[in-house]
Amino acid sequence: MLPLRPIRASLLIRLIQLHKLQRSDKLPTWGKVLTELTESATPTRPPDFDLIRRNYLRNLHDLTGRAIILYASAWFESRPISPAELQIGLPDIQGLMEAASNIDEPELDLILHSPGGSAEAAESLKEPENLAAWMPILRTYAPGLLTQCEDSHKLASDMVAGWLERYMLLAEPDSNTKARRIANWFADYESFNSHGRRVGRDQARQIGVKVSDLEDSEDLQDAVLSVHHATMHTFAGTSAQKIIENHHGRAWVRMHGPEIQIPAMAIPSIPSPPDEPSSK
Repeated sequence: MLPLRPIRASLLIRLIQLHKLQRSDKLPTWGKVLTELTESATPTRPPDFDLIRRNYLRNLHDLTGRAIILYASAWFESRPISPAELQIGLPDIQGLMEAASNIDEPELDLILHSPGGSAEAAESLKEPENLAAWMPILRTYAPGLLTQCEDSHKLASDMVAGWLERYMLLAEPDSNTKARRIANWFADYESFNSHGRRVGRDQARQIGVKVSDLEDSEDLQDAVLSVHHATMHTFAGTSAQKIIENHHGRAWVRMHGPEIQIPAMAIPSIPSPPDEPSSK
């Protein structure tokens, strides 16, 4: 994984101020979504996680008029899952192609819930005081490891700066300098001391990142949180490890095993098994 620090988990969800959320009577809480899932179950079938989650994705699309793609992994779950299965990786290209294949809308909202990639090793290796602790590990690797880490770190910063300049800061004067400053700040180990440390929205604004507060629109806040809660329940109640899905219901789901591609069509009901004949 490239150390793309700006690609962080649940960027939309982290913008929420919890004390403001408590004011909303309409707020689709975790418990309310769980109740809806429980009511969708029958004596012969489990809760319909896919139906509930996709309904909320469609509701969000109906509200914004924009295409929606959900990219989420089960990194909040306590069950044992390989970190590589939860991070953003090259195999996800297949899932993104699947989710984008039937989207016609000119604008897209991406809901991202992922731990990103680990950059602690690459950044810590550049700190001299950590060299003693790393020496036993370094001896087991090829001599080019340090160069590879430095190249990977530089590539990530260059990519992020380029994206910022071409998109978020396109209309800004001196966009190249601003983009480079933001990218370097996100990639600076001394600014965070850990790749997993969160970035607050005020902190991001101070460095020049454009941030919109989700709670400025109560309806949008409710719609996004509904998708989030339904997705977390899917991970908690199934063996799904990663979901890439659009508002049309077209999805790529990685279970504990091979991935599953779901076309954008109604999924036929699975008939209940016949009753076993009673013994006499």
